[in-house]
Amino acid sequence: MSSPSPNKLLNLAQQGLAQQLMYGSPTSTQPPAWTIDLIEEVKALKISSQKVESTLNQLTIKVSDVEIELSGLTKQVNDIETSCKFLHQDVEQHMRDINLLKDEQSNIKKWNADIEKQNFELENLQLDLQTRSMNDNLIFHGIAETPSPLVNNSAPVEDCRALVNELISDKLSIDSTSINLPKVHRLGADRAKKPQPIVAKFGNPDERETIRKKSFDKDVKEKLKTARQGVGVQRPQVNRDARKMFGDLIDGYEQAGKTVRQQERTLYVNGKLTKVYMNNKVIDPPAFMMTVEN
Repeated sequence: MSSPSPNKLLNLAQQGLAQQLMYGSPTSTQPPAWTIDLIEEVKALKISSQKVESTLNQLTIKVSDVEIELSGLTKQVNDIETSCKFLHQDVEQHMRDINLLKDEQSNIKKWNADIEKQNFELENLQLDLQTRSMNDNLIFHGIAETPSPLVNNSAPVEDCRALVNELISDKLSIDSTSINLPKVHRLGADRAKKPQPIVAKFGNPDERETIRKKSFDKDVKEKLKTARQGVGVQRPQVNRDARKMFGDLIDGYEQAGKTVRQQERTLYVNGKLTKVYMNNKVIDPPAFMMTVEN
């Protein structure tokens, strides 16, 4: 049943009053029909208003629930914003820490490079001292080890000076009786499968140079090769190790028609520093060496 409109109720009331004025008061105790209709319409209007009020109450409750939910969401959003601020601060702090670490890493790399440079320079100084101490030496290869007989049960002693003089006389055809050899000794242990080389220190640089140059004569080289012997300049061990490590590289560069020169622990190709022997391996030149080259 639809709710009566206010105009409809007014019309019913006006019609009832008009009938009462026209015909007078009814003699029957039964209320007029228009009053009954009016009462029914009022009842319907009351019921309708109650429904509207109930609906409004429900909407009010729902609106209140929505407000509560919005309040909770607002709090969550505020918490998220606060968390984001803290996260942003943490990220900024982490970025500052990372930048500090990068700076420290850069400083450590620079420090390591400086130490590497200093170590290389110290090693070169040591090698230079070793090379200078070997300038008066020649090394003789392939001389058989012949220890002297035991004397009074003492350890056998080898006369290295006599062995070197014999090689100089026999293979180089140089009178060795007057050659001054202050120190002569064999390198390495006597357990090697082949004779260890003998190092001889010359008291006279001219005599050393004469013997060194003589060893390059064609006939002398042939004699030494046949006897599996040789005469050479003594160099520091690290330079000999570098020569071995550079061997394949040198062969490859020379086959490609390039000019190759080894200078102690460095290798130059066409006049440019190309490789360095450091820490028992061949590497590209460190930055500090390239700076010096440039």
